Amino acid sequence: MKGPKKNLLRLALYICLFLSAFGLARAQPSSQYERLATVRVALASAITKVEQETNDRVFWAAFAVEHDRYVWDIESFTDSGIVEYRLDAQSGRFVRVTERPGQTNIYKVLSADRAERLRAAKLTAADAVRNAEQASGAVAESLDVSIIQARIVYLVRLRNPGKRQVAAVDAVTGHISFN
Repeated sequence: MKGPKKNLLRLALYICLFLSAFGLARAQPSSQYERLATVRVALASAITKVEQETNDRVFWAAFAVEHDRYVWDIESFTDSGIVEYRLDAQSGRFVRVTERPGQTNIYKVLSADRAERLRAAKLTAADAVRNAEQASGAVAESLDVSIIQARIVYLVRLRNPGKRQVAAVDAVTGHISFN
């Protein structure tokens, strides 16, 4: 090939490369559900890892995006206070661990009550997430622990394409109710 045909072919190649690069940049998941669908480490697995490696009880967890990296933020009770964990949602590795020893506000009192009730619970946070996902067919994006009518309850926020719901999972009986 000579002259204009070669230049035209080169131009076409550059345009294809540009468009494919632009397409890759735009191919990033746009919705929370799409992001959750791409993680290798599900919420239940991340919670299990924290509880097994630390022997603590998880009371809060949420999916987040940090510097284009998908992570699970997880908090657990320890004897000395609260520990925050950040796990990479692709590899399952700990990204950061932050200890918050002995808090002096009302949160400490409320946390101590929830911690005691969690220690007595028969159902783990990971099992509550798994059960809620199985019952709903959705993907869990966060977990919180609450006391409702004097019972400890795991609140699991779930997401399907175009739909969000919350499952309340009784920590003693395992009964699940949806909003």
